[in-house]
Amino acid sequence: MAIGKIKASRVNNVDAPTYVGEEGILFYNFANGVIRLSDGTTPGGVPVPYTVASNTTVGGIKAGPGANVSTDGTLTIDTAGLPLSIGNLSFIDTTISTLNPNVNLNLETNGTGNINLIGAVNFYKPNGPVESSIPFFRVKQDGQVQILVPAEDPVEGGVEIVGSAAGTYIAPGSPGAMLHLTGNPGLPTRLYIDGNAEYASIVGRRYNGNVASPTQVLAGQDVLRINSTAATDLGGGNVGNVAMAQIRTTALENQTATAQGSSITFTVTPIGSAASARVDVANVTVANGITATKFTTAGNVNAGNVIATNYVGKVTHSIRDAGVATGTTLTLDVTTDDIVKCTFTDAFTVAFGNIIPGRVITLIATNTSGADSDIITAGISAVNMQGDSTLTVTQQTTAIITYYSLDSNVGSIYASAVYA
Repeated sequence: MAIGKIKASRVNNVDAPTYVGEEGILFYNFANGVIRLSDGTTPGGVPVPYTVASNTTVGGIKAGPGANVSTDGTLTIDTAGLPLSIGNLSFIDTTISTLNPNVNLNLETNGTGNINLIGAVNFYKPNGPVESSIPFFRVKQDGQVQILVPAEDPVEGGVEIVGSAAGTYIAPGSPGAMLHLTGNPGLPTRLYIDGNAEYASIVGRRYNGNVASPTQVLAGQDVLRINSTAATDLGGGNVGNVAMAQIRTTALENQTATAQGSSITFTVTPIGSAASARVDVANVTVANGITATKFTTAGNVNAGNVIATNYVGKVTHSIRDAGVATGTTLTLDVTTDDIVKCTFTDAFTVAFGNIIPGRVITLIATNTSGADSDIITAGISAVNMQGDSTLTVTQQTTAIITYYSLDSNVGSIYASAVYA
């Protein structure tokens, strides 16, 4: 084997960038070793032709888009606006995606590190145009969160909060559920609304028309319903879509700024009936107050006036045993006493406390002594018995005295008496 050698002679006092030389002569710059070809006219010569590289041939390459070569031969890469791929990742402009279809793109921290997102965050539907569509989930710069659920779904709520690792839940019974909460098994599901130095408020609003042009609520239309729906034994614990009990608020007139009449209705289901047979049992309005199909109480009912159209049943009065009243003052509480009984062997005085108008109190007093004795009711307006204020009760006799209160003054209490 042999080699060929090309020896170059040195030319002093020549500036390589301005050297022209003879056509066909190769020369190089001692400072950087760059070989140039003289064409007889171009200062500094022209580049030496060489083989262009291909996927099978080693040769020269040239800088393409994004590849910058400086005057000293330094190569830099600027990827702005250019596609770039690393492994299965594709970087195009400000978009990061996967090259292979239908694969996950994971952001995974190391150890206890966090993934921090700085600035507003938007979520779009798959393959949706980012520039021309509205994100279905967004966190704005000021921290506000907005969720768009444009499609009505009878199976799932717009937002599902499920209190179990498995994420299982029973679908809402009716379409239109925006927030669906499923509690932890065996624990009550609670929704807390705390007010800081102010009250907490649950507000149900209704408007007709649309968001761009809302119109008034009309008479007879419900504004808010609070429903209770229970699972039944039908179909293995079916949860239906008809509430067994309900509280609803209803407009009583076409709503305007000065006409906003309303009512509250309470609805329950009778025992032995389906929820579809539920009954309105009470209604509250300003005109009629509380209108109910039945009213039952073990306590007292205090009312300025009681008007009964059809009275069926009985009225139960409170009974107080005052014991022996001899030589004492027996005070009747006008507000709470209905029937008061006592015994006595000598005179005693009747007084009154908590006087209110419209009350009737009955005193049943038995003289258990062997002599006549007095019941003194000084201060009242009139007594339908002996004298103005004193009733003499015969020995071994019971007196029944009824007191009538007309206002809040003792002077407006009237009385009548009979003997048993």
